[in-house]
Amino acid sequence: MPEYDQNLLQTNLRQAGENLPGPDYYTVLEWIHRAHRPANYLEIGIRHGESIKRALPTTVCVGVDPLPQPSPGMPVKTTIFGVTSDEFFAHEDVRALLGGGRLECAFIDGLHLWEQALKDFINTEPFCGPGSLVL
Repeated sequence: MPEYDQNLLQTNLRQAGENLPGPDYYTVLEWIHRAHRPANYLEIGIRHGESIKRALPTTVCVGVDPLPQPSPGMPVKTTIFGVTSDEFFAHEDVRALLGGGRLECAFIDGLHLWEQALKDFINTEPFCGPGSLVL
């Protein structure tokens, strides 16, 4: 797994804030959860869990991260898998984890490489239905 250059990351975040004003993505995720009210939610790349915490208390949440470091306050119905997304999709019964239905909402926020994001989207798509949201 590549190491992130923290200085470059901070520079990119600063530039994004300057050039793309508006609410941060945590706020937008919270709006989406409130409006869409998904029964289930898959998040690839949870890190400390700040974004998965935006899910509603009734939402079944599945988090995937090879090195998860969840902070207190995770939604009650959350299961975290400490594996890569490739391992997760290869070995887990995703439909069963989602309660047997279609995936209603997913947030792909893993490795931050377009190749991996595309792969995660391709692996997520078979579990989606007409009303699914993939962010």
